[in-house]
Amino acid sequence: MKGFTKIGRVRNRCWGLKGVPTNLKVDVTVCKDHIGCYKTVQAAVDDAPKNATSHFVIKISSGVYRETVRIAIEKKHLVFWGEGIGKTIITGSLNVHLPGITTFSSSTVGVLGDGFMSRDLTVENTAGSEAHQAVAFRSDSDLSVVENENCEFIGNQDALCANSLRQFYKNCRIQGNIDFILGTAAGFGVLGLSTFCGSSNIKPRRR
Repeated sequence: MKGFTKIGRVRNRCWGLKGVPTNLKVDVTVCKDHIGCYKTVQAAVDDAPKNATSHFVIKISSGVYRETVRIAIEKKHLVFWGEGIGKTIITGSLNVHLPGITTFSSSTVGVLGDGFMSRDLTVENTAGSEAHQAVAFRSDSDLSVVENENCEFIGNQDALCANSLRQFYKNCRIQGNIDFILGTAAGFGVLGLSTFCGSSNIKPRRR
C-alpha cells in the first residue's frame, strides 16, 4: 500500500483507506415496491444536486434494477448505499457487438463525478462470452472510494474499468473471465480485493 498511500494523500490526509463513512445520512431512497421513493437509480442520480461539496447519499433498497446508470461530471460526492451483495443488484447487458457501443459506453454503471463512493451492492453486465467487451462498472471519478466494501462486479470480459484518475477499492469482489480488471487509473489502490474466474454463462439473479 505504500505507493497508493503516497498517491492518495490529499491535504495532508490519506483518503480512502477507512472506506465509506458509516455515519452518513440518507438523502433519497430507490426502491421497487414502495410509495415515496425513486423507482430507478438513474432518476435519483438525475435529481441529485450539481457540484455538491458534501456527500449526497442514495439508498438503494433490495431488488434487481435493470438499467444503465450514468453519473455526470457535475454530480460530485454521490454515495450509492445498497443492502448487500446479491440483494441490491444493478444489471445491464450493453456490449461492443451492439451498434454504436464501445467498451467505454458498455458499462452498466459509469461514473464521471469526482468523490463517488459505494458499498453493499452488486453491479453486473450479463452479456455473455460471445459479446466480448462488456463492462459492469467504469469509473473516471477522481478520489473515488469505490469502497465497494461488500460490493461486487460481475462480467465476462472487462468487468471493472478503472479508467482514469485516483481510485480506491476496499473489500470488493470482482468476477470475470477475460481481462476483467482494466484501465489506466493514475492511482489504483486495493485493500481486501477478491477476484474470481467465473462461468461465461452469466445470468441475472432474480429476487
